Formats: sequence, C-alpha cells, structure tokens
Amino acid sequence: MIQALLEDLRAVRAAVITVFALPAGRTDVLTAWDEALHAADAVWPIAPETGGWLEVLSRQVLARGRILLGSRPEAVRVAGSKLLACQALQAAGVPVVPTSAHWRTVVPPDGWLVAKPDDGAGCEHTYLLRAGTPWPPLPANAVFQPYVRGVPRSFAMLCTAASAELLCVNAQRVALRAGVFHFEGVDTDIDRAAHERIGALAAAVHTAIPGLRGFVGVDYIESADGALVLEVNPRLTTAYAGLSARLGCNLAARVLHVLGGGEAAP
Repeated sequence: MIQALLEDLRAVRAAVITVFALPAGRTDVLTAWDEALHAADAVWPIAPETGGWLEVLSRQVLARGRILLGSRPEAVRVAGSKLLACQALQAAGVPVVPTSAHWRTVVPPDGWLVAKPDDGAGCEHTYLLRAGTPWPPLPANAVFQPYVRGVPRSFAMLCTAASAELLCVNAQRVALRAGVFHFEGVDTDIDRAAHERIGALAAAVHTAIPGLRGFVGVDYIESADGALVLEVNPRLTTAYAGLSARLGCNLAARVLHVLGGGEAAP
C-alpha cells in the first residue's frame, strides 16, 4: 500500500517526499513527528485507527498549519469507532449491520454474532460467536454485530468537502478458521455493474460522516437485503495498491490537487 502510494507520488515532479515511520504505540516519538511536520507543506498520515493514533496524527498536522491529505480529525474519530460510525450512518438512513456494545441488543434469532474491537483494523481480534456457548476472551472494547450471511466487499471513494466519487468496488478475501476471521487480501474493482448502486451508497456515507476527505474505504456485506455497511476506513486501504494503473490516472496526484487547494480533480 505504501509502496504504491510512493510510486504515484514520485511521478508528481513538483513533490519532494519524506517518509516518516512512526512505531505504533510509541508516544515518545511524537516529538520527532512534530518536528518533521515543520519541514512539510502537506502530510498524508497512514495509520490504524486503533488507540486513536490516526486522529492524533491528523490533529497535529492541522495544529501545525500543514495541509492534511486525509480526513478531518472529527471524521476520523467517528469512523474510527465502529459504534459511533454505525450510529451516524443509521441516523442518516444508511443501511448498516447493527453494532452495539451489548450483545443481547443485536443477537439474531439464530444466535450467531461477530465480536471485534471497536477501533480495530482489518480482521484484528474478530470472532464468530454463538449465544449460549463458551466464548474466547474478548477485547475490553469489543462491539457486537449480528452475523450477516453474504459476500464481503468494499469500495473506495475520493472525497472532497462537497462530494464523494466512487473509485472501485472490490471483493474481499476473508477466511473463517476455528471461529476467527482472517483478512487475506482484496481483488480490486471486480464489479463495474454495481457502480451506479454503490455510488449512491458512497454519497450517503460521505453525507453521514462530515469531514471525510481524500481516499476513503468502506467495508460492506452484499447480503440478501442489499449492501449493508460494516465499517468506514478514513484512510488509505489495501485497495489502493494497483488502483492508479487500473483506473488510468495517478490517484495520489488527484488527492494532492483536490486537498491541496483545488475544487475538482482533473
């Protein structure tokens, strides 16, 4: 993902790129990160939402008066919490997989549930459970969703303040082994026929969570009842890799244009 972004950025001849690697969970390196911001005009943070890291880094970018090539911190805070994102989407009428901190409020008639960290990334610590049977130890901030049968998918969109442009509709490779979900990759832009329908869903998600900017990924289930949103990723996702070549444009250049002062991407 990062390699694909760097390849696109290298093709932007006016850009001088510095990569700053921030070890997850290391608060002592935030000082060095803050110093690195002084040398930058624009910053593209790539971090998991776990522990609020992406929100913290995004806020520091804006606090230093730099251009943030990503979602606003308030959008990261909402989207970074599966519970808050579900509430925001439901309030806007967006079809979602119900999410709750209390399993009894979302358990379906067949008893099958999914438990995951409220701020987890990918399939980290994501379990298939059944009410009335023994459960493994769950994260302290676990949230619960009914297990919805369907096809795991995602889409990516390019967001400005005014609109969301659908970039691709993807198939996600998710395996279930011994009651644990594993993310094994993504096949990008496999369903062109779904673009009009999913484009309307992308616009609805963009409206429901103000402040989404740049590249944003959304995971959903293609169920018997249609597309149901699982979570919103207010950042670069693995679907970015190879997407510029597939679309015939430099996505990084478009984000630089849109978030660097332009109103519409060329």
